Amino acid sequence: MKKAFKLLGVLVVSLFGINAVNAKVIDMTEDMTSAEIGAITEDTTINGNGHTITGTFSIRTSGIDFVLNNVNIDANASDETEVIAIDIRAIGASLTLNDVTISNYTKAGIYAEQFASIVVDGSVFDGSRTVDIGEGSGSEATLVKRSAAGIDINIGNSASEDFAIEKIEIVNSEFRNVLASESNTTGGGIKVKIKDKTHLTSMADVVIKNNVFKDNVRDLVIGTDSPKGSTETTRLDTGDFNIKLFGNSEMKVVNNSSSEVEEVDRTEVINSDYLVTLNYAQGINSVTTEDETGMVFDVNSENFSLSDSLSIISANDDYDKLVLDYGTYSITINKEDILENSQDTVTDLSLNISDETEVAELKEFAKDGNIFISSVESGLLPASKIAINVVLEGYAGKELNLYYYNPETKKLEFVSKVNVDDAGNASITLEHYSDYVLSLSNLIEEEAPVIDEPVIENPSTNDNVMLYTITGVVSLIGIACSVVYFKKKLHN
Repeated sequence: MKKAFKLLGVLVVSLFGINAVNAKVIDMTEDMTSAEIGAITEDTTINGNGHTITGTFSIRTSGIDFVLNNVNIDANASDETEVIAIDIRAIGASLTLNDVTISNYTKAGIYAEQFASIVVDGSVFDGSRTVDIGEGSGSEATLVKRSAAGIDINIGNSASEDFAIEKIEIVNSEFRNVLASESNTTGGGIKVKIKDKTHLTSMADVVIKNNVFKDNVRDLVIGTDSPKGSTETTRLDTGDFNIKLFGNSEMKVVNNSSSEVEEVDRTEVINSDYLVTLNYAQGINSVTTEDETGMVFDVNSENFSLSDSLSIISANDDYDKLVLDYGTYSITINKEDILENSQDTVTDLSLNISDETEVAELKEFAKDGNIFISSVESGLLPASKIAINVVLEGYAGKELNLYYYNPETKKLEFVSKVNVDDAGNASITLEHYSDYVLSLSNLIEEEAPVIDEPVIENPSTNDNVMLYTITGVVSLIGIACSVVYFKKKLHN
């Protein structure tokens, strides 16, 4: 009876809202065991409020969401046991951890085979309490700690039907003391591999950003030397996905999908102060371009974030500008021009540059080689000005006119001259996004000049009468004076 009251005190079942059916929220007021919480067979959110859950969780129900907030998970591992703190093997299921600490596990803090989404934010995976579980068998006979990992993503290992990986995002977290002293060829802070690609229909990029790796034998292990599957899943296939690294502490990365060579020959230390993209199967190991133009970001990456790129350049003292590479054109933003409230501005700087336009009022200008520049989003830019860098081969060495289309007046307004160098390179400065036209011609009709002429004011009618009266009086006085003069002259 006491246990029943304890559960009633901490279990709140959501009765209202869109997800009311088959959903529950648990607000913890004291430490609990996973057995007291019960099996996770429906959408479940646990708000730990800083308390501890002792035990483990297994997610086997497809399509459910399991969310853990501000809680400690003690997996309670003991000698000679293989313990997983959170085990997810359910198609379409999602796992989200916010401010969670997982410790005292042996195999993994999180182990996953088929799922839709895993998001880990602000969490800690601590291997300092991992115990020895004895010697392995077969190929693992010499191992003492088997497959210990903070997060072990073993995609498709036991899948029997199709599934898709929609998101894997591990950010702002810490991985420490994972296999700090024992030898294990597969252990690491994070392990990601495609064990069996037979039923995997799509695979999202793996984002590992702003994490701290401390005192681990390996920080990131990619792929495996033991693929599995009814189709020919090769060792190289096990590492055939994109990994995006940025802002992490220095990492020891092992490529287990490579050919059978010594581990030292397939291990590299990666500094991800800049964006690093890895896909060992495709031969991709690229670092954010660093040259005299500034830091260059590939915006075509699925995980590109404009706000992140602006933050990176703002916080980096070595570079004074940011270059966004869109393939057919690029955009340059000077650090000094970035606005403080850039997060409240347009979030997509993509442009359509073409000789055609969707703006009805501009279609009359779709001739004579005119070029239309239109933005995906219109509004305030994240910087006081940006430069569009584009190659205009047919206009090499020429000067173009840039016009802004004002949607209120439905007229073109001249903005500036654009010079194209002899190689066809042009830089177009914009202060806000909308629709623009580039042309060799003057597209604005000149209005006839207004000539300022002197204005002659006609006197009023009353003024005319008075003028005539005065003139008449003066004339009569003159005549009278003349008569008097001549009379005097005759008498003399």
